[in-house]
Formats: sequence, C-alpha cells, structure tokens
Amino acid sequence: MAPAQSSPGSRLFAVTADMLLGHTLDVRKATFVLGSPIAPCCSPSALCFRSRAYAVRFARAFGGTALAFEAAMARMHREMTHGEPSAEATT
Repeated sequence: MAPAQSSPGSRLFAVTADMLLGHTLDVRKATFVLGSPIAPCCSPSALCFRSRAYAVRFARAFGGTALAFEAAMARMHREMTHGEPSAEATT
C-alpha cells in the first residue's frame, strides 16, 4: 500500500495493487487476506484483492483471513502492537 500525495485542503488517500492482476485500486475498496503462509514479504503480511470473492477463495485455498479495509487495519494494528492476531472468520 502506498500513500498518495496531498495538497493543502485535499484529502489523503491510499492505493494498492490487486494481488491477481496488479491493477491499482483505492485501499478502502480492497479486501485483504491476512495471515496467509503465502506472503511475498513482511510480517504481518497483507495481500490485496479487488474482488472479495477472489480474496475469500484465496484464503480458503491457501490460508489466511479475508477482511475489509477497516477490519484488516485494526487486526494489523493489534498484531504490530500486541504481537498476536485475533480470530476473525474467513468470509
């Protein structure tokens, strides 16, 4: 995820690339798969998908939890500050 540039009076936004096709999208519209053993780097890892259906299918096939933006950010914050994930459903 990469923060975008802003100018005075404008809103900040962030973009990310879809895991499957590499298309850029607004992070608030992405579904994230957290906790998958298939992670290109970093911990905690976040794999981003434009389609919630694809994110859920990926999580079921390869592990992890599919979460919307707000839930994913809350979980990552907990993992980074407390060191352990909580148990969310994969759907």
